[in-house]
Amino acid sequence: MSKTIGQRIRELREQRGLTQAELAKLLGCAQNTVAEWEKREGRAPGKLLLLKVAALLDVTIDYLLGKEKTSNTQVPCYGEILSEEFCWPNLDEPQ
Repeated sequence: MSKTIGQRIRELREQRGLTQAELAKLLGCAQNTVAEWEKREGRAPGKLLLLKVAALLDVTIDYLLGKEKTSNTQVPCYGEILSEEFCWPNLDEPQ
């Protein structure tokens, strides 16, 4: 089961050693507002507070919202890697 935004906020807040009151003060909101986010499903910060929460807890908004990022695998183009960093297969050896 995926974590709610409130569960993520609580986890991050606790990892940083902050109380609900301390986080609320840093955000400029009431302590019971933070408590509501953490305890009630469906309660979440508005857009402006969401930006502040993400910045204060040093995470992305996507993380807070529970969106998983896909791997952005990039294939190097010619000249982007040095030949010493790449091991070419030996085509002369029988397989």
